[in-house]
Amino acid sequence: MEIDEKTSMADLMGRTQALSKVFKKYGLDCLTCRGLAEETVAQLAVRNGLDVKAFTEEIRRVLG
Repeated sequence: MEIDEKTSMADLMGRTQALSKVFKKYGLDCLTCRGLAEETVAQLAVRNGLDVKAFTEEIRRVLG
């Protein structure tokens, strides 16, 4: 699976253990947020004041 800024968080939700490492690094505690599945990687990053490119790369590295 190619992961980029447009990737739906819903597509990544089956990998919560790996994602939790990224979320913890960025101080995010929203793996259980109801709206998470409706957002893209970029939307989540922007909503939380993160650099979209760096956040996407981190997810790509951990899940890659």
